[in-house]
Amino acid sequence: MYEEYKNDVEFVIVYIREAHPEMLRKGNKTGIVGRPKDIDQRIILASECVTRFKFTIPMVIDGMDGTVNKDYQAAPVRTTITDLEGKVVYYAGPGPFDFRLSKVEKVLAKLKAGGGRMPPAPPLAWGEPVDGLRLGLSLDPTAPAPGDELSVLLSFENVQDEPIYIYYNASDPGGSLEMSDGKGGTISLQTPKSSGGRQRRSMMQRGGFRIFPRKIESGERFTADFDGKLAFAEEADGHAGGSYKAHFVFEVDEKMITPIRRYRDMPYWKGKVASGSFDLSVTPRKKQSCMDCHGVEDYHHFEDRDCNLCHIGEEGTESFTINKKVCSQCHPRDGEQGRSMIPATKEAAPAYTVHIAGKGSDKACLKCHDQRSHGKGKVALIYPHSRKREAWEGSDTDFCLGCHGDSVPLEVTFPVSKGSGFDKTEFLSSQLFEEGRECTFCHTPHGSSFPSLLKEEEIESPHR
Repeated sequence: MYEEYKNDVEFVIVYIREAHPEMLRKGNKTGIVGRPKDIDQRIILASECVTRFKFTIPMVIDGMDGTVNKDYQAAPVRTTITDLEGKVVYYAGPGPFDFRLSKVEKVLAKLKAGGGRMPPAPPLAWGEPVDGLRLGLSLDPTAPAPGDELSVLLSFENVQDEPIYIYYNASDPGGSLEMSDGKGGTISLQTPKSSGGRQRRSMMQRGGFRIFPRKIESGERFTADFDGKLAFAEEADGHAGGSYKAHFVFEVDEKMITPIRRYRDMPYWKGKVASGSFDLSVTPRKKQSCMDCHGVEDYHHFEDRDCNLCHIGEEGTESFTINKKVCSQCHPRDGEQGRSMIPATKEAAPAYTVHIAGKGSDKACLKCHDQRSHGKGKVALIYPHSRKREAWEGSDTDFCLGCHGDSVPLEVTFPVSKGSGFDKTEFLSSQLFEEGRECTFCHTPHGSSFPSLLKEEEIESPHR
């Protein structure tokens, strides 16, 4: 994240105090025992922190009076983002549970798009108060499409004279959010779900979820937020988008509070309160095709391409892979279409010489080529005789000499040739090579109507 935004955002870490000064005992490398006594000792400890954890973000140090820590209630860790004018636009909850980088990234993206200024937040839709508590709801963005990330903000406000204690704990907060168009069409929010013994910790990390009561003084608010992906219901596969109303229902009963032993006797607010209706303008569902993600930037990815021509297996699963038996469909033996003619034998194709002995096949293509980058418009060479099929990074001539050098690999069989043998290593000392010309300057690798795979155009050679 730092690398992505470092040219647009000024990052700074404020070293507020030592987390566990009791661990600084005699004999440690800093020479400081326990909590630092003055700013010089704190500078030493902060410098050691930077060195040990290899921080690349600039760090400043809070004074011994802890002014920054007090002003921002920063301990143990808290993220704050300001806009171009120094106004705080994001103030995270206390860490480590509210230390959420995904939220920070969204805020930074909005600031970057707005030229350093934060766009106004969608207004809260307030519901009617119940026993002194009212609930507000907002969603961002207000015009999403299926699959978009949607941020939900809840605001609980105390409108009575006495304090209110609320217990906010939800294993699936999106389940209390309802979105409908009033005509039977519904959409849902898919939120990360937790399981097993990690459930409580996972909920706390998402922010807003606590197993202790939240005290809301008269006239004050408590806010909580969560994120999810917008999705149409499965049965509404063909349902169009349009205007939707969203509202959130918050309910607490005695059964929910009973498991909380430590705070069971607190005067919790109990009841059911709903937010106001928040307006969403949802983009209609669009049937996705492979091209929506892969684009049409090369000759393999165009609108009418049947992906199953080159791929086999179930789309979207690990079984979806490249079909290794289709080279000849785009590179036919007759040379009338495709990129390069791949002849089989002299009888089967208009070629005088061929590169691979015997009957040509798709498998033979894979002796030199790798299909992994094929879909990007590239047909990569691979290291000769390598089982790992790593992409070739050397020159064309060095590749050719892998087989045409002074020793022919055992598994390589050449067609009958009228040339001067297979050892071409002397070419490395020729004038053509010194001029920067590769083997492919004179030869075509796939097939030729001339001897020795020579190209059809006349080439002036210093050896004539």
